[in-house]
Amino acid sequence: MERMEKAKSSNAEMQEENEALKAQLKERDKNLKNLRKNAKDNEELSNFYKELQAKYEKDTAGLSPKLS
Repeated sequence: MERMEKAKSSNAEMQEENEALKAQLKERDKNLKNLRKNAKDNEELSNFYKELQAKYEKDTAGLSPKLS
């Protein structure tokens, strides 16, 4: 019985963490979209956007298997 409760608790914690990570990814995507919109002709911001996008794509590739 105790093992079952621990498993349920662990599963609930993992689901909460999964949802938190998904929310972070959603917020990140929203931030990138806003930055792209606001950076249209500004080369410095465009370069910064590209750097962030590359970093986030790498992070997403690393997190995606964990979220599945």
